[in-house]
Amino acid sequence: MKIARGDGTHNMVTLFSCPKPFTGQTNIIQRNAIKSWQLLHPKPEIILLGNEPGSEEACKEFGITHIKEVERNENGTPLVSFLFKKAQGAASSDILCYINADIMLADNFTGAIKLIKEWKKDRFLMIGRRHDLEVKDEVDFNEPGWIERIKSQIKKNGHLHACTGMDYFIFKRGMYQHIPPFVVGRPCWDGWFVYQARQSKVPVIDASGKILAIHQDHPYRNSLIDKNGDWNWEDEEIGRNLELSNRLIRDISNSTHRIKNNRISRRTPYLLIEPGLFLIKGIVKKIRTR
Repeated sequence: MKIARGDGTHNMVTLFSCPKPFTGQTNIIQRNAIKSWQLLHPKPEIILLGNEPGSEEACKEFGITHIKEVERNENGTPLVSFLFKKAQGAASSDILCYINADIMLADNFTGAIKLIKEWKKDRFLMIGRRHDLEVKDEVDFNEPGWIERIKSQIKKNGHLHACTGMDYFIFKRGMYQHIPPFVVGRPCWDGWFVYQARQSKVPVIDASGKILAIHQDHPYRNSLIDKNGDWNWEDEEIGRNLELSNRLIRDISNSTHRIKNNRISRRTPYLLIEPGLFLIKGIVKKIRTR
């Protein structure tokens, strides 16, 4: 398997992603995301997995690592298990971050990584909420004040996504070794990751108060979304992901810690009532299905 490497050595964090084809509006969105990652200081290592049209050219242009071949299901959709296994083997950093290729980041991301390194925990999972914003054009990152303009646009036209939307996962190398054959770009696998961390007594940190993650809005494939704009649970791959998760799913609201006032603190009040909330949710679900 050929790995084309960038200059990622001695990095604080390794970002890895599995982009879509670099065509049309998706090309603009993904180029915006990658450029924002490269502006982080210190500069992270970046790995793109998959050989979708335009991926090789983008990796050469940006000087980043490219892992071409990925394992896929019978429909050609990449498997999450392969992405995490391959990235952990190729990364130069012990701290990794899986991130969706439509997410732009600002330098407060690096601040969160510094906090987690200072925390000196052997295992952790850091996740956070995103801000949804329609971005139609390529962002001029060379123009001073670009991030302030983005923040202004978010205040006017964007919105903070629900706790169920998870677009980045920061973790220590070796944490996820046995992942079911989930497919990427479909729901449930992200919630399963949080559930597994909680079951293993691994601290789950909500970094929403520190990390500005900007999701560039885009349309989804018609078969994946129902008429109400929600996931289409009748879709074969979505249904399979749900089955593989055994419905053992948690989200950002189930974090054990959070970043507040530039420090990682335990969410003790919430954790005391969390078991009761799970019980109530289960009762409500049973009533609705009767």
